[in-house]
Amino acid sequence: MAAARAATLPSLALSGSVGSDVRSLSSLFDGPGMVWSLALSATHHLFDGGQGRARVAQADARADAAQAAYRQAVLGAVLELREAYAALDLSQQALQAEQARTAALAQARRLAALGYASGAFGYLDLLDAERNHFQAQLDEVDACRDRLLGQVAAFKALGGGHRGLVTAAAQTDSGGTDE
Repeated sequence: MAAARAATLPSLALSGSVGSDVRSLSSLFDGPGMVWSLALSATHHLFDGGQGRARVAQADARADAAQAAYRQAVLGAVLELREAYAALDLSQQALQAEQARTAALAQARRLAALGYASGAFGYLDLLDAERNHFQAQLDEVDACRDRLLGQVAAFKALGGGHRGLVTAAAQTDSGGTDE
């Protein structure tokens, strides 16, 4: 943009030269042997058919488009980060709820086992308590997975390089050698 504006202004060039036209070294810098030259040139297009203004307008339009694209990218990144943090918060709350549920059903399973051992409960009651506890454990694992996926989404939204981590993990799992 600044270069396009500068091209519409007149340009000045100053050049100079110093020389010598002598036959011996003793008179190299003396008198008439020394030749000086100084030149000044100025150029400016008086009529360019509006090309200069068009170049300035085009450069301004490119700068405006680049600024709009930058703003859009920043807004998109902020929105993606807010969504990732909201999902991470929800998945953390879900994990805590599943952990509490699993702990409560573990206690119910222990009580059902004591009741079965004392003859107060039947075997189906014990099996039902164990099934509920195991299902709660599976649900807790799912909630933990969701929380970890939320952390990955937040990390990516912050500009994290997840590809390098996956590659490093794959090399660690395979022993770091290509077979």
